[in-house]
Amino acid sequence: MKIYLNSLLFTQAFNEKWLKELSLFVLMSNVYPNKTIWFKSKEKTKKIEELAEKLGLSKNTLRKHLQFLVKKKLIKIDCNSINLTPNKKINKKYKTTKYVYVEQLDNIKSIMNSLMSIIVKTNCNRQKKAIERKEHLCRKDNDGGTNSINYEITLSNKRLAEILNVKSKKTVKKFKKQCKEYKTLNFERNIKEAIHDITWAQFKQLKKDKIIPIYSTFKKLTAHIEYANLIKY
Repeated sequence: MKIYLNSLLFTQAFNEKWLKELSLFVLMSNVYPNKTIWFKSKEKTKKIEELAEKLGLSKNTLRKHLQFLVKKKLIKIDCNSINLTPNKKINKKYKTTKYVYVEQLDNIKSIMNSLMSIIVKTNCNRQKKAIERKEHLCRKDNDGGTNSINYEITLSNKRLAEILNVKSKKTVKKFKKQCKEYKTLNFERNIKEAIHDITWAQFKQLKKDKIIPIYSTFKKLTAHIEYANLIKY
């Protein structure tokens, strides 16, 4: 099953950094396709607890996210129901019927990974079109010229962090690991060079002086310079 999500709603959530709350909305849309969660007015608290358990969240986290979604007018909570805003109303608000679709619907983490993967895939599609037009950017050589066109779709870890709007190296690694787990994207490390017989202190200094990329790794007295990840999707 796929959940179709308004493209401008998705872009807004990404830019304003509330993908987690949007992921909850997508999960609820999958679990309750009729867009309504009914409960007796006196059992609202009990229903929230049951819903939290069903969605894999603590009740406090769920309450917080639900309040946020109410502010964004994606859900409406009445005395005996929680109503999810249908796509028709969302499309009217954002004045577009363009969608992105989400396939990984097991839990909030898988949905978030799927949404973040859309950003990466969009960048990769741009690369693909540039390659087809033979306009793909390539590194300058020492003489100021350019090397041959790169026909592979690649992203450095630094660029991946920029695209995902994150700063932590651990976050990028976590994202790549989840992509492998949920089979949304396939990353293959593309190590172009290695510096042998250096110490850990020398390796840190090279990164500090920006002589080698910050995402380079150190193992067995060798600095592995990772310029890019080959991406298949």
